[in-house]
Amino acid sequence: MRFMAVIYGGAQVAAKPRIVCYWANWVNMAPEEIDATLCTHIHYAFHVMDPQNNVIKDSKGWPQPEIYNKLLALKHKNPALQVVVSVGGWGQPNEPYSKLVNTPALRKQWIANTIAYIQKYKFDGLDIDWEYPVCWTGNCTAGPASDRVNYGVFVKEIREAFNKLTPRLTISAAVVAGADIADKAYDYKAIGEALDYVNVMTYDLAHVTDGHTGHHSKFSVCVADVEDYVSKGVPKDKVLMGQPFYGHTYHLADRNKHGVGAPITGDGHVDGNYKSVCKLVKSQGWTKEQSDAGHDPIAYKDLEWVGYDDPYAAYDKSKWVRDNGYGGIIIWEISQDDYRKECCSLANPLLHALNYGLFGTGPEPDTYAVVAVVLCSVPYLTTGEKLRVICYWANSLPDGMKPEQIDPTLCTHLHYAFHQIDDKNNVIIDEKGSAQPDTYTRLLALKKINPDMKLIVSVGGWARPDIKWSRLVNSAELRREFIRNTIPYLQKYKFDGLDLDWEYPVCWTGNCTAGPKSDKVNFGLFVKEIRAAFEKLTPRLTISAAVVAGTDIADISYDYKVLGEALDYVNIMTYDLAPVTWKHTAHHSPYALCIQNVNEWVDRGVPKAKCQLGVPFHARTFTLVNEAVHGNNAPTTGNGKKDYEAYRNVCNLVKKDGWTKEHINGTHNPYTYKGDEWIGYDDPYAAYDKSKWVKDNGFGGIIIWEVGLDDYTKQCCTVANPMLQAINHGLYGTGQAPDTYGCEQK
Repeated sequence: MRFMAVIYGGAQVAAKPRIVCYWANWVNMAPEEIDATLCTHIHYAFHVMDPQNNVIKDSKGWPQPEIYNKLLALKHKNPALQVVVSVGGWGQPNEPYSKLVNTPALRKQWIANTIAYIQKYKFDGLDIDWEYPVCWTGNCTAGPASDRVNYGVFVKEIREAFNKLTPRLTISAAVVAGADIADKAYDYKAIGEALDYVNVMTYDLAHVTDGHTGHHSKFSVCVADVEDYVSKGVPKDKVLMGQPFYGHTYHLADRNKHGVGAPITGDGHVDGNYKSVCKLVKSQGWTKEQSDAGHDPIAYKDLEWVGYDDPYAAYDKSKWVRDNGYGGIIIWEISQDDYRKECCSLANPLLHALNYGLFGTGPEPDTYAVVAVVLCSVPYLTTGEKLRVICYWANSLPDGMKPEQIDPTLCTHLHYAFHQIDDKNNVIIDEKGSAQPDTYTRLLALKKINPDMKLIVSVGGWARPDIKWSRLVNSAELRREFIRNTIPYLQKYKFDGLDLDWEYPVCWTGNCTAGPKSDKVNFGLFVKEIRAAFEKLTPRLTISAAVVAGTDIADISYDYKVLGEALDYVNIMTYDLAPVTWKHTAHHSPYALCIQNVNEWVDRGVPKAKCQLGVPFHARTFTLVNEAVHGNNAPTTGNGKKDYEAYRNVCNLVKKDGWTKEHINGTHNPYTYKGDEWIGYDDPYAAYDKSKWVKDNGFGGIIIWEVGLDDYTKQCCTVANPMLQAINHGLYGTGQAPDTYGCEQK
């Protein structure tokens, strides 16, 4: 992730809003199971006061260095992660806190002792969770009024001491949400100045003692509570909203009265953590409803009732925080998320939703027209995958991109292009004539940077011998042998799947009179048999195919129903759609035609979530008949000086060499010309437009030919991989918009 100062919804927010993940030391979730990339801070809960030695101590009674070290080890995955010790918690004795804050000598000694403890175990800061000054455990007659001012003095003295340290430790506090207690407990000015961030616990706001059901973290109340802190002087960018990963359960008095405010007899008898509630709704027949304008979900069955937050509610809150310039989100408690995929097809759905709301990472929840409700409303495909960015990398381009120059954080899949069919041994073979294990190992090493990336071997390509494909698919015996031989090859070199790029069944190299009609049905059988064989493997390999865009060929070449069922994803090559034989200029990947092509595949029965739209990183060139006639459809004599050109080179032609750039009839489709040379291409704006359309319309993702044609060494632009960056921004909202890339003008 790349975070800079960004304007969101008209409000300027901090460079990176915080996601403060509380992790309790008594839960079953091991430190190693925490996804450190989804949290900015981990708060270890809890330590408690040790009045005898005037210092903090682990709530287990003694230090737990093994646990602390495991938490600190998460920084290997996220070096910016802060691991903070949280002191206190609900129901802890208030007397030690009150005595401490009201005694200057004790405060001074406690701060010195606690600094030594924090530094010994390499924590990054201290979080104080005293519930609450004056209002001990919620009783505002229990503590002395002096708690309020002296608690403010206490945090100020901690901040002053921490400021003298290198590195400086952070100081934060968990605070009550309601002003009825907060006004009595806190000196807002003091905590606003002294604390690095203020964790407003906007949950547990409805109780069984109310005598009726209620959502314990109601969206509108949460908003009002954090706004109240700001109105009383706490800086907005320090104020964090609380996000519960659990619900409150009730036992209904009447099964027919199950809305908010329904009478109850007491607490419910089900587990309220999110992953458990998800399973109740998904597989145990509970009814789920929204209690307030879609923000506050509830679920019920018979006499059992729960009010909780799902990923949509988490997204709504975090998006509100981002749009209104607040400091971030706190979570109690991360182990209550579905981190082991017990209910959902994606681990940590609530955390993912929060990250999307704050940072724009991942597809937005509104793209769930393609996603079943049972997937917890997480912004992912039905497989649990992110929208795909399929990056083809060619092993044959002269002076091409080296494996180490690929940014794997920008690709979900890397397709190694190409292997061919070795009909002598009935297996695949590297296009270079023999296996290239050094290259494969270098590509696999990219998984150290992005462990989720899939490395796929792509077989075929344009103008490869069609007769080998046809002979193979039309023989049941050869198909069985090929699959049996190819699986060990893929496993030996640790590929994650196979991509078939036969161009095309029946229509060999685009000639639909060249191949037998039997290619169509038997290619479908071939794909189906590969899928069946791959299903038996652990881990299962994936099967995909690159297919022609236009239905004039596709209808003749493919059994849509079979491909739609058997393939994991379908790579529709929506480029090279303007051949030089037309004798006039044309954009080879026009936006409207690309959309038409992928929609036609869906119309013919291929699931939308499997369809990938192609974005070319190459341009097509033409030589003009007349330099003065240089628009779309201008007469041409043939190709330009090169048949096609890399994006980075076209960018330089416009930016540095005086070429004129225009758009066809003001559309998405850029072109450029100089003298008798004409080039139609996609720039980062066009790449963004296509990927945003894919996201907004529920398609599976983007394929790219070819990543080495991007400006990956910043020859023209001020950022590397501007085309890939634009696609990621369009699909996930990550990074910056194309107008910040420093490429040629729009």
